[in-house]
Amino acid sequence: MIVRIDHWQVECNQTGYTAPEAVRYWLCGYISEHPDYQRTGPRNWTEPRPVSTSNIVSAKGRHVTTNSGTVYVLGNIDPGYRRWLRKHKPGWNWRKPFGK
Repeated sequence: MIVRIDHWQVECNQTGYTAPEAVRYWLCGYISEHPDYQRTGPRNWTEPRPVSTSNIVSAKGRHVTTNSGTVYVLGNIDPGYRRWLRKHKPGWNWRKPFGK
């Protein structure tokens, strides 16, 4: 299943005490075309819903796969996260957000 995620950012569980092999990354953002979040009524429609994905297991370009098997296509990035990236990761490439 491929789902678009907008206003996304990457979160992680890393602290100063987290062992490198225990660090996990996931996406937070808004999706609108996921079958589990579809609402029905007089018309079938969807509205953006906030989500936190399962852990990221791979990424290629703007396609991110999580351990649930869902592939997320990165849409618009969260503006606050973009500002943070510009400040802390000056060489970051929005076309290849995970460097692959």
